[in-house]
Amino acid sequence: MENLSPETIHNILGYLDKKGDIESFRLVQKSFAALGKEFLFHTIDVWPTRDSLTRLYAISRRSDLALQVKCLILNVTYDTKSLMWSDIKGQLHHLDTCHGPFRVSYEHNIKVFKDAARECYDFLTSRDHVSILMASLSHLPRLGAVHMRDGEIESCFMTANEENAYFGIRGIRNYSGEPSSLVDINPYFAIEALRALLDASRYTDNKILSFQITNEIPQVIFENPTLLNGFADLVQNCRDLQLRFDTEDHEKAAFHLQDNPLATIFSSTKLLEKLDLHFSVRPDITVPFAKLLGHQQISPCLKDINLVGIDMHEREIRSFLGLHKKSLRRFSIQYSKLFSGSWLSVAMWMRENLQLESVKFAGIADSDTDETRNMTVQEIVGRRKYVKRLEEYVINGRLEYLLTF
Repeated sequence: MENLSPETIHNILGYLDKKGDIESFRLVQKSFAALGKEFLFHTIDVWPTRDSLTRLYAISRRSDLALQVKCLILNVTYDTKSLMWSDIKGQLHHLDTCHGPFRVSYEHNIKVFKDAARECYDFLTSRDHVSILMASLSHLPRLGAVHMRDGEIESCFMTANEENAYFGIRGIRNYSGEPSSLVDINPYFAIEALRALLDASRYTDNKILSFQITNEIPQVIFENPTLLNGFADLVQNCRDLQLRFDTEDHEKAAFHLQDNPLATIFSSTKLLEKLDLHFSVRPDITVPFAKLLGHQQISPCLKDINLVGIDMHEREIRSFLGLHKKSLRRFSIQYSKLFSGSWLSVAMWMRENLQLESVKFAGIADSDTDETRNMTVQEIVGRRKYVKRLEEYVINGRLEYLLTF
């Protein structure tokens, strides 16, 4: 074991997915411990709790550990009950163990849950979590990737049996609507986490190469010019940018998107290689292509584009792709409709003018497609086959195969 090269050890560590396995591997010998540290602290998951943020702060204050942190996952929205359950499950189990089964009342357990929720609520609505997060981010010199996402605590979901055992038949459902349940402050943490990230970036020389927002983008980003400009500065060195616009306030979202806030962001992304824009809005509210992406090149390095939920004219998509024809190699568009023209014409233009390695069409519709009528199973299958052959034509050039469909 002592004769293994560092490259071999790195390869072994690459096959270990769970942090517990990496921790066990590091106990084998000192050289394993040193190399395993890089894998163990490469990606840090941060939750909106005092314990999670305190751990991040402790890592940032140890230079040997802070240097290993390359990626930060900010779980900015979450399931309240699961979040609380992860904090108090051990506490309730300890009470049952100490006092015997059914010695602790349901009412007491519900009080424990509500107290934990209140403590978390008070923490998040204070400035403490922002200060801890900003102080931590300011001391991560090699941070290069940030992912703001919907939190999923897979190991901490409360089962129906657990809820009944600890809280009785009534459970805790009756308490989920209280302010202390944190339901109303999910967007609040997303906004404050982003503010802390922007503030911390001013004190470091970090270059964020990958930035993903795969939860709802807070509207305040578009309403506040200072915040929007700060976000543009943050992602100016990005190679990979993924933004998901998913909101219940569709009218407000459409209004702000028509003011073309993305132009501010894309004005600085000259190194961008991969762009993913996902819009999840109602079909009756149009997300205008020209207002979103404009008529200028986003990046001369752009190789991979994925667009979801954007309607457009054929001339707009052709013009946009033409601006990136020298670099573009992968293109995907989903759940989009053409106001004019046809996807067959777009596919023929793409085949003639682009050098794509892969293409994906899904849920696309031409301007004359009646989307309101109910399609038969045969029509649905036929449509999917047609779209699949469009993809094959763009890559392989089988025009005769497409036209004989």
